[in-house]
Amino acid sequence: MTGNLHTSDMFFRFILGLAIICMVLVMPSVPAWLALIATYPVFTGILRRDPFYAAYLALAKPRAKKSAKRHVGHKTAGAAA
Repeated sequence: MTGNLHTSDMFFRFILGLAIICMVLVMPSVPAWLALIATYPVFTGILRRDPFYAAYLALAKPRAKKSAKRHVGHKTAGAAA
């Protein structure tokens, strides 16, 4: 299975998640639930796969293809007239 995250994105997610978790452990004023949310970027960084980003790409690609076909048809119809 191939990942859908670039290496820099993977690194950024991992470092950001670890920083938030460390901040929760070191500073008692930071809410503990923030550490639970920070585990998501850590795990997606380790696995190189983000299911929400994959769903976004799956939904965004069909629109791009449809709009490209519509514009191509529009250009050829305008050129024929």
